[in-house]
Amino acid sequence: SNTAWAFASMLIVDAQLLAAISGQAQAQLGNLVSQDVANLAWSFARLAFEDQPLLTALSARALELLGEFSAQNLANTAWAYAAILCRDTPLLAAISRTSLQQMSSIGASWGQQNLSNLA
Repeated sequence: SNTAWAFASMLIVDAQLLAAISGQAQAQLGNLVSQDVANLAWSFARLAFEDQPLLTALSARALELLGEFSAQNLANTAWAYAAILCRDTPLLAAISRTSLQQMSSIGASWGQQNLSNLA
C-alpha cells in the first residue's frame, strides 16, 4: 500500500504497477490491516484508477476491520469511494455508524480535523 500511496501522492499512473498491486492486495486480503485498506482505496481513487474487483475486496475487508479504523482511515476510505463514484451503500453506512460510535465514545477529543475530514 505504501508504493500505491507514493505514486498517488505524485499523481503517477502506472497501470501495470497498479494492476500488480491490486492482484497482490486481493491475494493477501486477509493480511491487510485498516491502514492498508484505507491507503489502497485512497491511492486508487486519487489516481482515478477504477478497479472494481479491488474495490469490492477492500470493501469486504473494511467491513471486517471497521472497529480498528482510526478517524483518518474512516475519512480516507469514505472519500475514496465517493471520489470514484462507487456507491457502496453497506460500506458507507458502516463507516457512518463507526464514526458516530467513535464520536460518542471519544467525545470532544475526536477533534475538529477528524470532523472536517469526514465531512
